[in-house]
Amino acid sequence: MEDPWAPFLRIEALELDPVIKKFIKAHGSNPETFFNTSLDADLFSETQQPSGPTETILGCFLNVNKYQGLARVSRLRCLVMYLMFYDSFTSETPDIAPIHQKISSRFRQVSAWLGNGTIGGMAKHNILQRIAKYAEYGAVLQAMTERFSVGCLFFLVDYLTDDFLSSNPMELEQSDEALNHLEDLNLRSEFRMDGTE
Repeated sequence: MEDPWAPFLRIEALELDPVIKKFIKAHGSNPETFFNTSLDADLFSETQQPSGPTETILGCFLNVNKYQGLARVSRLRCLVMYLMFYDSFTSETPDIAPIHQKISSRFRQVSAWLGNGTIGGMAKHNILQRIAKYAEYGAVLQAMTERFSVGCLFFLVDYLTDDFLSSNPMELEQSDEALNHLEDLNLRSEFRMDGTE
């Protein structure tokens, strides 16, 4: 199995996804705007559809391109939400407390609020399981953003997969090498230049 950090070590240059860059340019980096999904349609300008035998192929290409762009923006929103889960679970516990202790305190409050109910047809135990997992993902992202700021999420959105986040990457040997590599690529200064801080 490949080391979870290996893809990061293969990054040769930092580039914002064009769709994310377009969103920031059009709407700024205000979090309220960022989570306004009604603005997603603005990301894709209408392109004149070709006619004839190429119509289907190019139409499919444009749609796939659109859906991939929307998936990246949605993924970026999830990463920010994971950070919010982590912040919510750790805001009232001492900094020195381990992550599992921080999560369990707030977890009991959420569990009590849910009672025996469901949300969106999902059973309580499934909800709590996912919330705990999202908070743990947020802990990994918190470590990344402490080193590079939140702007790093914009550049690393394709690399910060759930598989990566669930692999306890900060505890792996290769983490220092990968994080130093990202520093060598000027990750911190890159997001400032693009206005994503």
